[in-house]
Order: sequence, then C-alpha cells, then structure tokens
Amino acid sequence: MAKVYYGMATYPPRKKCLKEVIPNILPQCTKLFVFLNGYQDVPKILVHPRINVIMGKDVGDCGDIGKFYYVDQIKEYYFTVDDDIIYPPDYSQKLVKAIDDHQRKAVLGVHGCVLNQKNMWNYYRSRSLTHYRGKLTQERCVHIIGTGTAAFHTSTIKISKDSFPKPNMADVWFGLEAQKQRVPFILIPRQMRWLNDAPSAPQTTSIYSKSKNKSHGKFQTRTIKEYGRWELFA
Repeated sequence: MAKVYYGMATYPPRKKCLKEVIPNILPQCTKLFVFLNGYQDVPKILVHPRINVIMGKDVGDCGDIGKFYYVDQIKEYYFTVDDDIIYPPDYSQKLVKAIDDHQRKAVLGVHGCVLNQKNMWNYYRSRSLTHYRGKLTQERCVHIIGTGTAAFHTSTIKISKDSFPKPNMADVWFGLEAQKQRVPFILIPRQMRWLNDAPSAPQTTSIYSKSKNKSHGKFQTRTIKEYGRWELFA
C-alpha cells in the first residue's frame, strides 16, 4: 500500500467539523499533519498516534500555509485537505491511481479553476470554476487547484511552507509555483457530491469567505496578473 501523507490547517470555529472530517480521512493516510491556528490546547479528536499536531502558538499562526508545513520533509504522496470537507472512503485510492496514471508528472485534484486572462479584474469573478461537489465526466486541466483537494507525489513539484509569502491564499501561491515549474494541474472525473461539505461547516467564517474581502481579493488578482501569461499544461 502506498504511503500517503495528509496536510490540514484549521482554527477554533471549525472544531466541530473536525469530528466529522477526521474519521473519514484518518483510515486513508499514513500520517495526518494538522496545523492548529489560534488553539491553546489540542482537541481530543486529534490525539492519535498517526496525527502530528503543530501548534500555531508555538511557531506562529500561518493560516492555510499550515497545510504545507511538513511537505518538504516527505518523499511520498502528499495530499492537502480542508477541515470542512467530507472525503469519500476511496479518496486516497483514486487520487494515488490518478497520480500514477500521469507518471507522477502532475498535481491531481477535484476543485479548481481556469482564469479568464482577457478580463482578469477580480480573481473570484474572472474565472471558470469546477467545484468539488460537482460532477465531472472527463479530466480537466486548470490553472489553479483548490488546496483542499490537491494530491501529488513530492517528486513532482518543489514546494515548502516558504513558497507561500502571504497566508490564506495558498491556492494562488501553489498555482504560481506550478506555472514556474511547468507542472500540470488536472481535475479527475467523478460523480456528483463525491466530495461534500461537512454538516457543521460555518461558511461565514471560512478562509474562502474571508479571502473574498475587497483588499485581499485585490491582492490575489494583482498577484495573478503580475506573473503574466498563465498556461494550461497537458
């Protein structure tokens, strides 16, 4: 069986979600790294021999960058996951197969977007989004993969926590690294709601909802435009 490592970042408003998400992913991974932003104590659900907890209070909270805290120390399959998504029991199996089908030369995922580069005025509105809840009948190349559903072998792309200069826009930074290294981002086919929202997820406090604020959205848009031409690598 392949060794698969998962990286997750979370914070206190999602504590209830952890009880819904962790039981689904823990049986599928060799080890789960969980970065705790804003926590003073470790939730009981995370006390497990295959869970490695990183306390933000000890090293400095870093938002969603925490998903990648140990990625450069792993020489196997690495999945970045969110604390508010319910992953199916065959998630690791299907993503590892997809990675191997692409000879470990691509990052695979379930959620991502193609940028509208002719009219890039707002990152959240100037794109065509394929959502993780939706059905997809064939593979799709994208510019940006949502880091709640990214899976890759660590030999595929050189990445570390230092690849993310600003917190809570990991998707954009990860996409930029893939562009620079010319690594394909590919979404896999699946049925409707193969992935689903955790019932307790408080949408108004998500990193996504906070990232859509005016100033942060402008920064993401400017970062994307400053890079220049984004390509789709097959």
